[in-house]
Amino acid sequence: MIFQNANLTGKVVVITGGSRGIGKEMVRIFAEEGATVYFTYLQNIEKAEMNCLELSQNGAKVFALQADVKDNNKCQEIVYSIFEKEQK
Repeated sequence: MIFQNANLTGKVVVITGGSRGIGKEMVRIFAEEGATVYFTYLQNIEKAEMNCLELSQNGAKVFALQADVKDNNKCQEIVYSIFEKEQK
């Protein structure tokens, strides 16, 4: 494992482009280490939802957020939304 038994339980990770490729792998790695993972995707909701489903079957907390991260306002919305969810 990349973190060598890091315990990320209680930590929140945000990954841009997490529905495929390197981003998807990073989502998996952080989730397996116990982090709550939020990731963005641009268009392919099916891949994003499948990623969440696959990882949540093993008890991981993984959430997909549709966003174009080139949009500064959308990025701010995402950060505030995650902050509010995680404060509860």
